Amino acid sequence: MLTSVRHAKSVADLTPEEAATFGVMCGRITKALLDRPAGPVGYGDGRVGRVHMHFWGDGGEHFHVWFFPRPLGYLDLRGSYLVEWEELLPSASEDQHLAAAADLRTRLTR
Repeated sequence: MLTSVRHAKSVADLTPEEAATFGVMCGRITKALLDRPAGPVGYGDGRVGRVHMHFWGDGGEHFHVWFFPRPLGYLDLRGSYLVEWEELLPSASEDQHLAAAADLRTRLTR
């Protein structure tokens, strides 16, 4: 999930400068997820087929974006399943989730 540093109700409330840095960060997160090689922790062999971004605000008046990386090869998880993938994929342990998060942090600092 990516949030703005300053409280904003929606992407429309970002200043042009904030929107520019937000776009750059979205690109960095997406690239870091897509560049995962085979073998690291994750579903399947760890590679990502596509990254989807979702803006949700449902009346909470707080801007944030969720990133959903679809594992490579899981084509049956396209479309309306986007927010239900976790329920449809094989279980992963807490250690696997933490290792995947650490891997992403490392990729974002490069």
